Amino acid sequence: MGSKGDAVGEHARSTLPERAAHDFDLFVVHAAADADFVHGYLLPELNLPSPRVLLVDKLTPGASIVAEIDRGVSRSRFTVAVLSPAYLADRWAVFGEQLASHLSVEDARVIPLRLTDVKLPLHLEARVSLEFIDQARWESEAARLRELLHTAAPVAEQIPCPYPGMRPFAEHEASRFFGRDDEIDELIGRLDRGEREIYVIGPSGSGKSSLVQAGLLHVLNTGSSRLERSFVVRTMRPGERPTDRLAQALEGELATPATTVSALVARHHPAERVLVFVDQLEKLFTLANATERQRFIATLQVLRAERQCCLLLALRADFYGALMDSMLWPELTGVSRLDVAPLRGAALAQAIAVLTVFSVGTSVLGVVAWRQRQEAHRFLGRTYLKTGRTLLTDGHPMKALPYFVAARAEATEDPVLRMLFAQASRNLPLTTFVDHDSFISGATFNRDGTRVIVSSIRSNTVQVWNASTNKPITLPLKHQRAVLIAAFSADGTRVVTVSEDMSARVWDVSTEKWLTPPLKQDGFIYTVAFSPDGTRVITTSNDRRASR
Repeated sequence: MGSKGDAVGEHARSTLPERAAHDFDLFVVHAAADADFVHGYLLPELNLPSPRVLLVDKLTPGASIVAEIDRGVSRSRFTVAVLSPAYLADRWAVFGEQLASHLSVEDARVIPLRLTDVKLPLHLEARVSLEFIDQARWESEAARLRELLHTAAPVAEQIPCPYPGMRPFAEHEASRFFGRDDEIDELIGRLDRGEREIYVIGPSGSGKSSLVQAGLLHVLNTGSSRLERSFVVRTMRPGERPTDRLAQALEGELATPATTVSALVARHHPAERVLVFVDQLEKLFTLANATERQRFIATLQVLRAERQCCLLLALRADFYGALMDSMLWPELTGVSRLDVAPLRGAALAQAIAVLTVFSVGTSVLGVVAWRQRQEAHRFLGRTYLKTGRTLLTDGHPMKALPYFVAARAEATEDPVLRMLFAQASRNLPLTTFVDHDSFISGATFNRDGTRVIVSSIRSNTVQVWNASTNKPITLPLKHQRAVLIAAFSADGTRVVTVSEDMSARVWDVSTEKWLTPPLKQDGFIYTVAFSPDGTRVITTSNDRRASR
């Protein structure tokens, strides 16, 4: 047994009008409220040439609407009436009888398209219609109408994405890079003041490489700042042989750095200096062996003395300890450092807003799709808000909170939501640790959430606290240098700590004593963890070893 959509095609083909006898292939009658559906989905899916489609809003201005609709039906091979509550409200009174005169069991030229589940007069209910009530069926229903009109499926339009994904923005993508104006101006100012070695430091994914490549380097190479075109810019990333890569970037021998730098500047008039951007400096500590690492550092130390050479180095924040332990560190006193945090606040809003406009502005179809997605998000957000309000009214504020959070995640901006969220959040249990003697760099719960270990870089200590009473369980447990990582054993009775002194220590929480001598490694330790049974500890470091 065929579907209702198949019945539309069979019935229509049995009485198919000759194309040559009509000025248009399709006449579409719809309410103004349904224009987004018609222009944004239906017409692109039908893939008809624009001159072969007549729309109700293109009829002769000032003429009788009934007469014009009658003329549109008679001049078109098929008429599709997009039926919805909005259509019935503003069209049915004047169009009903005129449309009914063209509807009969034998005549399939007028095809009802049900956009919503509306109650229709009997003479329309008796017709086989296209069912667009369920959005999951839109594609198949549109395909049946294309078959009737003898048109091919449209080729999917590729809308370029303004975001590069996991990779950083490149210099040629500067037109899509926003939100870092302050940092770009800061870097330009430092170079203009004569600073010749600048470290850009931030966590993974914070945008360090994008800031330099699509921000600073684009400005320097286009001459659009007060520095004009005063720099020859060269970019490199350390690999297993970083010095060779640097020589390739500078187009010369590093045995005579002054000659190499001067020659490079001379070949790029009107430049006066060379700017070497070392991206992902952390690769120096993970890919290069000790010999290659020291060779590269020695080369950088020589380039520091060249007045025509400036160094800009991007480093992941968790490798700051490795930089401190390297031979670069003793000479870094007074060297410029720019901390790059992930975008937030007004800068993040600017980046999102501008890129959203760029993305949806590339295509009319993209605009409509974006509007449909936005409406879906708003509907979902309103649903979450309604559920959360019901739970809060029924006396379940903790159950209501996740729904309010979900509503906010769906971009629901509503003063009522803020009020309800504030009311529900009054019931949140708050725990504040206020007595640690220095800057707190990290905090970790044990497995059951009853204890918290708090670490401090500046005081070189960690301390275990009771999460319920806010009281310390141990005195500060001290390392020789800053504590970077701390973790509990599964039962919470022991902790392991990692310090910049390239050692890990296991402590008994009850006695506040070491259980083992310091666990030393030859490199900077990145991670540490207990085994499930708590009898062993494993560490990883940049000496390419995992130790236990």
